Order: sequence, then C-alpha cells, then structure tokens
Amino acid sequence: MQHNPLLEQLYSGHSLSTSESTALFNAVIQGELSNEQIAAMLIALKVRGANTEEISGAVAASLQNAKAFPYPNYPFADIVGQEAMVKTLLIFPLPVRLLRHQWE
Repeated sequence: MQHNPLLEQLYSGHSLSTSESTALFNAVIQGELSNEQIAAMLIALKVRGANTEEISGAVAASLQNAKAFPYPNYPFADIVGQEAMVKTLLIFPLPVRLLRHQWE
C-alpha cells in the first residue's frame, strides 16, 4: 500500500481506518518512512487526536512486528517488575542501575 495518500489523509485532518493505520505504522516500524514523515504523522495525530481505530492499527502493527525474546541456555529471571514500568516508562535492569551508581 502506498503511504503518501495515507499521510495526506492525516495531514488534512481525516481519520484512518484500522487497516490503514496498521499499514502506516507497519511502514514506520519497518523503516519505510523518513524521520520527517514520522514527525509530521505524529504531529497530525496529536493535533487532531487519535481515534480508537488508529490506536488499534498501531497496536496491530506492533504485534505483527514483535520479535520473540531469545531465551538463554541457562537459568535466568526477570528482575524488572510491572510496577516499575508503569512508574518510569524507561526501564533499566538492575545491573545497569548498579553500574550507573558506581560511575557517579
């Protein structure tokens, strides 16, 4: 699907369907749009306000492009709790935090 008509649709203040939004966010995730196009797309969505179909399309594209977590061949544990993700949105695993304090 050609991306320019979808971008023009957003720039003119019109909404995207779920399938159109999925196609556009797939293009973003797969590196098919320039930084300028991505910035303009996000600004257009912010100014008008994204609707549920556009958000659903973004979620669908994210899920379609998700990669499985590589499991190591040794015992391991997830040390980042869900509460931390909600509070900070940027998660640094414990070893990174410890190293950071060591350098400060």
